[in-house]
Amino acid sequence: MASTKDLALKKLETLNRQLDQLLDELSAVDATRLLQAPGEGQWSPVQVLQHLMLSENGSMQYVRKKTQSGYAGLKPSDWQGKLRSRLVGFYLSLPFKFKAPAVVDTPQFPEVKSFEEIREGYLQTRRNLADLLQGLPDEAYAVMAYRHPLGGRMDLNGMLHFFAAHFERHE
Repeated sequence: MASTKDLALKKLETLNRQLDQLLDELSAVDATRLLQAPGEGQWSPVQVLQHLMLSENGSMQYVRKKTQSGYAGLKPSDWQGKLRSRLVGFYLSLPFKFKAPAVVDTPQFPEVKSFEEIREGYLQTRRNLADLLQGLPDEAYAVMAYRHPLGGRMDLNGMLHFFAAHFERHE
């Protein structure tokens, strides 16, 4: 039977395949179109990628901070955390537009000069995520080491579930 860590790494593989497919599709689009927002108050494709990358980077920073001193102070994973993860996924599947948290919203975006720059940055983010997840012991997967701004505390698989739902929402 696969461990919780194995399941997380398998989920990351799926997420990486989806990202690779999207990046390949976007590589065929004219570079200037990727930097143009489709309308007032909307994000360009590059800004959407940057938003996703910033969100994942912020999540990783939080998990690193929470796990650097061990796991004694973290609540064990429970059904409530799993439910919160599913609710966030459901929330993201709704057809309504939501305001992004300020830390990952466009006014906070550093200026990106090209699709290639954000592509490489996002791929590096995913490599860093793989390193983080592979480097954590099994016990890190049994605690709520992640906190979503809306959904609250979740375990690492809940975080990956959020990443998948978030990616699909913006894809």
